Amino acid sequence: MKVNPSRLARVSATRPTAIGRLLLLARRDFVVRVSRCMQALGRRYVRQFNTQHGRTGTLWEGRYRAALLQADRYLLPCMAYLDLNPVREGLVLQAQDYPWSSHGHYAGLRVD
Repeated sequence: MKVNPSRLARVSATRPTAIGRLLLLARRDFVVRVSRCMQALGRRYVRQFNTQHGRTGTLWEGRYRAALLQADRYLLPCMAYLDLNPVREGLVLQAQDYPWSSHGHYAGLRVD
């Protein structure tokens, strides 16, 4: 699927979970773009995936949801939760070892 970079949302942290969820922490002024990206993903990717695998139906358990939080109070705790959860789940020993975490970027260990 071809992606137009100008239509992407600015995301602060990402992490797919073991239970089939993708957690995104994005700036408020880009929530509309995140919503549109998720809608496009649901329309295009699911159709392509189903065609390739000879299946029908949804890939997701539920609908896309978003919640607004107070950045000055919750931004860093939310980022820490997203980055450290793979360690708590026993998937890796250190957060930077989880390939889908933004921890390595923010800790200065890699350039994304």
